Amino acid sequence: MIRDCCDTYDCACITGALIPACHVKDDCFEELTRIVKPGGYIVFAMWEASLEDCEKMGILRESTLQKHCDNGLWKLIEKRMVPDYFRGKRGVARAFQVL
Repeated sequence: MIRDCCDTYDCACITGALIPACHVKDDCFEELTRIVKPGGYIVFAMWEASLEDCEKMGILRESTLQKHCDNGLWKLIEKRMVPDYFRGKRGVARAFQVL
């Protein structure tokens, strides 16, 4: 937890951290919505191939992302497939706006 940083940042970006071999899980999004200002953005990108493994391992669950939308923490601004994300592999990028 980052202390004394409520509503401090305009944007938080995650890239390369939401993968099966990493320690970052989707519970990080609650902390990010706390430290990003209302109206600010949380953006993340990852390999498309990692999505299924991450879902199974509880690293990135669609249900958690949707729960944050349903609970009014953020809204999905964009979900985009990235054809050549890294070394010819496809990726996915998402942007959420903190409410």
